Amino acid sequence: ALDTAGHGATPRGDGPLTIPRLAADLAAVIDALGVERVDLFGYSDGGNIALVYAATHPERVRTLLTYGSNLRARDIKPGLLAVLHLVHGLYWLGGRFCRRLRAKGEVWALMTRQPNIDPATLANITARTRIMAGEKDVISREHTELIAASIPGAEAVFVPGADHFLPFKDPQRLASLLGANLPA
Repeated sequence: ALDTAGHGATPRGDGPLTIPRLAADLAAVIDALGVERVDLFGYSDGGNIALVYAATHPERVRTLLTYGSNLRARDIKPGLLAVLHLVHGLYWLGGRFCRRLRAKGEVWALMTRQPNIDPATLANITARTRIMAGEKDVISREHTELIAASIPGAEAVFVPGADHFLPFKDPQRLASLLGANLPA
């Protein structure tokens, strides 16, 4: 597992934080590890990064699993998206005076201004793919189905009773889902 630039203990690095940049960072880590093919899981923005990586490096991904991923910010349910915009705006305003708040604002912009993934690019993905979301996720069922339908042979999986925060609320359940979907 890795933190993306500007998240956790990973330094921000140079250039703007964007989903394509973070997917390029992922490629650099996989290359540095000398791994030819990966089984890849991404949650939320991590799922968006995984989608971009798998679409741009299809030969490098054996299995792709995402949970709570989306193609555009507007695909987040409207109530939550409004809250995300409000928080991002507060960080942006505070960031004019404080570097730490500016950095947080950049991370929040990944949710309010990104991703911007064209569903047609997902047709490049050749990995065995499951696009997962909670039954009560902030990403609509229709949108999750659109992502899966855009990837040849992909399957949409909806976790009964779960919301977007399954990885935090019930990591054991998520681990079971992932284990059941990875090749032996």
